[in-house]
Amino acid sequence: MRYIFITAVTVLCGFALPGDAITPGIGDQKVGPAGLPFDNSTGFLNGYSLRIPRNGDFLWNGAPIGQAVLKTYLRQWAALPQNAGRLFVAFEPGTPQPRVRWVRKQVVDSGLCEQRRCAEVGWDVKRPVVN
Repeated sequence: MRYIFITAVTVLCGFALPGDAITPGIGDQKVGPAGLPFDNSTGFLNGYSLRIPRNGDFLWNGAPIGQAVLKTYLRQWAALPQNAGRLFVAFEPGTPQPRVRWVRKQVVDSGLCEQRRCAEVGWDVKRPVVN
């Protein structure tokens, strides 16, 4: 009976290892899908770049931004017409999974993926972004 209780608590409340939540509050929310649609292209991308380093600020087209600004930018970008382009998200290898899941959830919750305007791309793939 004790095993069932511990299992239920773990499933309902989540599980994290010490040090997983590099950015405060990131590991606190339930997450959506495991990933975003992946884009393997190496040419010009029509849209904006969101780069997620292992820790620290996020990079929106190279400019450092925090969590609150990211949420605002995602909401504003999703409100633009379809021809405004897609959001291309790149995660630095070794980025803690709670941080990755939090960012993915924000992108999905913004509605960009439902509009087919989000994609995950490789961190080291050099490609220019046109916007």
